[in-house]
Amino acid sequence: MLFLGGVIASWFVAPDANKFHFISFVAAMLLFVVFVALAAFWPVIWARIKIMLNVNRPS
Repeated sequence: MLFLGGVIASWFVAPDANKFHFISFVAAMLLFVVFVALAAFWPVIWARIKIMLNVNRPS
């Protein structure tokens, strides 16, 4: 998770900048929040996907 945060932070900040570690940590925390939100709302997301797939099918 921290590795992905470092990769994302390196897109916006030079790795030798003083703030790089902080920005890397913030990016990792945002990734963590996104993963937790997806896990929490996955049943709702999956139900909507199933509804959309069933509506688009010809009867």
